[in-house]
Amino acid sequence: MNEFRFSCPQCGQHIVRELLSIGHEINCPACQQPLIVPTLEPPGASGAELMQGTPETAAGSTPGAPGHTVPPDPPSRIPLVVRIYGILTMALSVLGIVMFVLLVVSRPGGRGLGLVLGAVAIFLMVVVFRIGVGMRAGERQAVYGFCLLALLEVVFRLFSFAAKHNTQHLWYLIFALGLFFAPPLVSAFRHWAVFK
Repeated sequence: MNEFRFSCPQCGQHIVRELLSIGHEINCPACQQPLIVPTLEPPGASGAELMQGTPETAAGSTPGAPGHTVPPDPPSRIPLVVRIYGILTMALSVLGIVMFVLLVVSRPGGRGLGLVLGAVAIFLMVVVFRIGVGMRAGERQAVYGFCLLALLEVVFRLFSFAAKHNTQHLWYLIFALGLFFAPPLVSAFRHWAVFK
């Protein structure tokens, strides 16, 4: 039979899978935690011991096998929602850069502080673009950056509401969190094992 047995690294549950499932992500039938089906040790190793099938092992070097690395997960394994919102973030940042450049160009007399603020705004849009690229590629740092963007949105809207007492800022905050920030973040943290 082309089956082998391994244990869940979180709860120790014994799991039986076919050899064809090696390297694929599954959920443990006992604790429901995501894990990567481990690979057999390369020829020359003593016995037929199994390596730990944790996401960390699948993304980098394999313990007990010097110089042997497992390639990172292909982008197709990154949740579609995260990739779509990564592309959307990239598009919004490019739109922001274009708007700030047009604003600076349309005010030729603007010097000093206006140019500095415009340059800072363009720099921030470039950072947002990089976060979008990272989300599309499945980088954990990009997900953290997206969390930071959500936090900045919350702080800005609450500060604006406190200063102007305009409930429109609260509604915009609910809209932004519910439709823009929440879907990719929930999906990313649910499939955290496939991120690198």
